[in-house]
Amino acid sequence: MKEKQNKMISSISFKTSIASGIIIMLLLTVNSFVAIRLQTNLSNLMINQLVSNEKKSLEEETGKLKNSLVRNMSINLEICSSIT
Repeated sequence: MKEKQNKMISSISFKTSIASGIIIMLLLTVNSFVAIRLQTNLSNLMINQLVSNEKKSLEEETGKLKNSLVRNMSINLEICSSIT
């Protein structure tokens, strides 16, 4: 029985399967780290793009509201000056 176990451990197929298992585990680990890094970079890019678009939109809306306020104030000033 013990001789059979020693023969099994020393067989080439057992050593090959252990080596291939270790190589596969290493490749899966590297692949996982690369995928996580790529996903993080993609998420950061999407967030930065969204912030940039929102900032531009807010600046445009602020300009429109400011122009509207100036126009309305001038109309109100004309009305008030004609009343007095």
